Amino acid sequence: MKKLFTIALAAGLLVIGTQANAQIMPGAGFVHSTISGQFNGAKEDNVNYNGFYAGASYHIDLPVKGLAVTPGAYLSVLSNYNDGSDRVGSSIQTTETRTNEVALNIPVYANFSTYIPNYPGGAFVYLGPTFQMGLSSKSHLEGSGVLETSQDTDYYAENFYNRFDLFLSIGAGGVIGNLLITVGYNQGLLNLYAGDTADTYYHHSNLLFGLNYKF
Repeated sequence: MKKLFTIALAAGLLVIGTQANAQIMPGAGFVHSTISGQFNGAKEDNVNYNGFYAGASYHIDLPVKGLAVTPGAYLSVLSNYNDGSDRVGSSIQTTETRTNEVALNIPVYANFSTYIPNYPGGAFVYLGPTFQMGLSSKSHLEGSGVLETSQDTDYYAENFYNRFDLFLSIGAGGVIGNLLITVGYNQGLLNLYAGDTADTYYHHSNLLFGLNYKF
């Protein structure tokens, strides 16, 4: 997957570099991400993250009217916070856990757009892969009460998660002047789990709301 990610990044840069009429589209938005799966055959509760993404895409028109390819590069920063408490005898044990994820995302979308009569813009839909390379996935746990504890976990360093993922991405949006409003969904296709426990898998899925500006 690392080799595939490198090839995708190099191909996107090559396409951009050979297109003098490519239009840059910086953008940012909100991400709601979910990790779902099972461990040792037992389904686990979904883990939800919220955060943002920021970066830019290039809009490259194809010879067919309305069709374009839009490669890009975006950094995503996600966070999850979870707390809980349990009674141990006459005491209460509380725990707080915060997990942060940072990733580089390389989308390469096929884009179809059309203008709407009597409307100052248009609409578009897109479909394509998004290649992801995880840069950081760490959690910090604090426990108090019966047992005072503090623990840091690096999921990549401990080979719990794979750094690389491949998403199938689909979305739609509207165009008002040079402003693009986008709603999208990414479904992770690869198993994030990097350990040795049998019947274990985890998958990412993302819901995105964003804005881009086309220069």
